[in-house]
Amino acid sequence: MTDEKEGVSTRAKGITAGEIEFGLCVLLLVLGIVFYLWWGFSYGGWLDNGVYAVTITLVLFGLAGMLVTAPKPIQKVAS
Repeated sequence: MTDEKEGVSTRAKGITAGEIEFGLCVLLLVLGIVFYLWWGFSYGGWLDNGVYAVTITLVLFGLAGMLVTAPKPIQKVAS
């Protein structure tokens, strides 16, 4: 955000807590997919309820977290 009168940015520099949370949710999603692929290639068992349970838990928590913590688009106010 920029203050139009002074041209000064009001957003602090660096990573925000929301960006860290979003990154952790992406990590959960990727971890779930990688876990499923690793298990399948390592043990040759693609049909295992335990693997599905772990994978679905990681993927769904990752997707739900991404939806909740997704950055909101900046809306410009008409003057």
